[in-house]
Amino acid sequence: MTWLDGAWFEGNRPILGPMTQATWLGGVAFDGARAFEGVTPDLDLHCERAVRSCRALGLNPVVPARQILELAREGIAKFAAGTALYIRPMFWAEEGLPVPVPESTRFALTFFDAPMPEPAGFSAGLSTCRRPAPNMAPTDAKVDVYERSIRPDELADADEIFSTGNYSKVIPVTRYEDRTLQPGPMFRLARELYWEFAHGGR
Repeated sequence: MTWLDGAWFEGNRPILGPMTQATWLGGVAFDGARAFEGVTPDLDLHCERAVRSCRALGLNPVVPARQILELAREGIAKFAAGTALYIRPMFWAEEGLPVPVPESTRFALTFFDAPMPEPAGFSAGLSTCRRPAPNMAPTDAKVDVYERSIRPDELADADEIFSTGNYSKVIPVTRYEDRTLQPGPMFRLARELYWEFAHGGR
């Protein structure tokens, strides 16, 4: 289901043309939110972050965060109660060479069925690629993260490893490189605390 230009559409509606700036030069900003088990944790924050990402790319947020939130609730109501959904607000530029023309910004809000993965775990490995630095891409659009550097040898010796993210929320790593791991107490605590937060009414 997609909201576009004031109307709702079913299916994967084509919205980007071959000459659209976002198609060939990348002037597009999006965010992803979740609805599951009747809750939508952080939905307001995801809407706000989509607007921040839009501005960070030099686009014009033609739909404010408050309206995105209202549309998201309207879209969720079009599905059966409790359906696990992925919710994706997206802004993009139609024009610009190479810089997006802010006045050409458009907006769409898409919903699709996306069952929550079972917390059975996944395998991971050390990548040779690094995330872009702030002077390479607008990486400052996302909510504050408190972090410290973790050395590869710490991962190699860790008792447990788990991942947090919007799609799966909290899920354990059951294999790292050539090591087999088991979901541990820290993963279970983190997942339990997140589920308590998600169902706490935010």
